[in-house]
Amino acid sequence: MPHWNFTIRHAKLEDSGELFDLVRAIEDISPYLLDELREMNLGRSAFTARLGRLLASPNSTVVVAEIAVHDTPRLCGYLFAVGGHISGISHCVRVNGMGVLPDFRHQGVGLDILKFLEKWARDAGLVRLDLNVALGNKAAREMYLKAGFETEGVLRGAYQFNGSIQDGWIMSKILANGQ
Repeated sequence: MPHWNFTIRHAKLEDSGELFDLVRAIEDISPYLLDELREMNLGRSAFTARLGRLLASPNSTVVVAEIAVHDTPRLCGYLFAVGGHISGISHCVRVNGMGVLPDFRHQGVGLDILKFLEKWARDAGLVRLDLNVALGNKAAREMYLKAGFETEGVLRGAYQFNGSIQDGWIMSKILANGQ
């Protein structure tokens, strides 16, 4: 397996088309991601509008991993982070979707995306990062644990994949400026 050099950065509105294709491709092959784009009938223009709203919010962001293939930049991973929308939870950020293309997994891309998110959250004065992960998604859970997330509890019956109900974990990371 080749080792790739990649860059982690905030998404830009200009990334919308490529990011849409990336999310759709990863949702198509990942058994533990909800097929949000198709189920919500979210087309390119609605996706671009949603991306714009996230990028305009002071406590939300979208992070992407980019590699150069034959000197052409290409997105290979993403993370959507959605901040609390009312004052009582505006210090919290929920990871609301993360994926890395299979060719680039197990090379630190996911961990670097999470590190980038944490630095951004600290710089923004945010206190809590959290996420949900399906019980069967052991690789993702291990990555989150490696990134310093802790398991808070079980979300009973939280997911349905291929007609089968599955529990999930809620995990969080409290940032140092929050204690």
